[in-house]
Amino acid sequence: MTYDAVVTTKEGKHTYQNIEARNEQHLINKISKDLKTEIVEIEIKKTFGEEFNYD
Repeated sequence: MTYDAVVTTKEGKHTYQNIEARNEQHLINKISKDLKTEIVEIEIKKTFGEEFNYD
């Protein structure tokens, strides 16, 4: 599955697009490893996978 995420840390906002991950927890782990800082807030949107929202 692929996800988009907007991540807020103490340093500011970071945007991730089309990140492949098995599930949301796997995505959070990948982003945490990349940022190497505490995540204050995270907004996740599934962009491709089992469920797809046609908004």
